[in-house]
Amino acid sequence: MAEAAGRRDWRAAASKFTQSMSDKTLQFSKSINDHVDRELVADTPAHRRLQPLNFLTGRSRSFNNTEKVEWAIGAVYPVVEGRLYFTCSNQALRDKEEGLQMFTSKLPAQYYPFCADYGPVNLAVIFRFVELIDKVLQESKRKQCFRSSQNMAIRTNGAFLMAAYLIIRHDASPEQAWAPFARIEPTPFTTYRDATYAKADFPLSVLDCLHGL
Repeated sequence: MAEAAGRRDWRAAASKFTQSMSDKTLQFSKSINDHVDRELVADTPAHRRLQPLNFLTGRSRSFNNTEKVEWAIGAVYPVVEGRLYFTCSNQALRDKEEGLQMFTSKLPAQYYPFCADYGPVNLAVIFRFVELIDKVLQESKRKQCFRSSQNMAIRTNGAFLMAAYLIIRHDASPEQAWAPFARIEPTPFTTYRDATYAKADFPLSVLDCLHGL
């Protein structure tokens, strides 16, 4: 009886201590994040800070289109209907239709692995990618198509960046941002993994990462 009571007391004390440390950790993490956010804003020139845009206002988006489309290398998939598209090819593609202009970037490949991991890319890359899309869309009224690599890891990072752009610039939910890519079957995208060389046993989807963003 006394031994059982002692175990209960020990568990209660351990639980109380764990909860206390968890609360302190959350408070510390929040204070650090707030400090980092203030430093990022302070260190970023005003002209480099992401500002609200109006040049895409009123354009239809592919958030609610759930019709499945077939995957193919070089096929063009709408992200912002009539304005922004996505394709995968290791070779430069000719414009597939009048008014469509291709562009590409090495940003989806800018991930430095710890072990066998390959993404997702960090916030700095996301920031630069949003700047890139802003610039491309502001400089031309033609339909723009982002060409990503055929490499599965890199094209997954490319799709993640495009979806992140929708969250940041179009105020899309994670599900809405991923909808243009979830339509593609069979999926050409992979899941992320932990930073080890061991067999991955916890696949992290792009949608999971978008929820984190």
